[in-house]
Amino acid sequence: MTWELISAVTEIIGTITIVVTLIYVLIQIRLNSHQLERSIQATRTQNWQSVVENFNVWREMVLAANNSEIWIKGLNDLNDLNQNQKIKFNMIAGSLIWTCWFVYQLQQNEGLMADVNANLYRDLYMHKGYREWLSHNEKLHTDDFRKFLEKVKESVGDDRHLNGESSSLTAGIY
Repeated sequence: MTWELISAVTEIIGTITIVVTLIYVLIQIRLNSHQLERSIQATRTQNWQSVVENFNVWREMVLAANNSEIWIKGLNDLNDLNQNQKIKFNMIAGSLIWTCWFVYQLQQNEGLMADVNANLYRDLYMHKGYREWLSHNEKLHTDDFRKFLEKVKESVGDDRHLNGESSSLTAGIY
């Protein structure tokens, strides 16, 4: 064999090796992409399950003994609550706004269902007591969520639910 033949065979083997390696890398990239897509979907599903669980916690807090009465009184006017009731209302309201913040974060970070809570956010500000509660607790929110809630508050303006009027925050409690 001549050096030219050995060089040509070596080039062919090298080229075949490169093609096989590229095919292998492409297959691995494709498999990893599918796995990543499944992982992202699983995370999104888990996040929304957490939202549902958080809303269930809030719902259970409202439905616990005498808490629905406290909830409705507090929505209408915080001054109608005694100190013990204010503590309970604070826990219930905090649970709800925490869930709302979590939904907001999912919407912002994952682009999911941008208006999923449009009525709920509006109802937060249409209840005098809850609006007051939010104003007292707005320093606890992240800057972006606080700005979002401020826009909702501006869009609601002076609209308020009347005492005893049903909304998404009281539906099913009466």
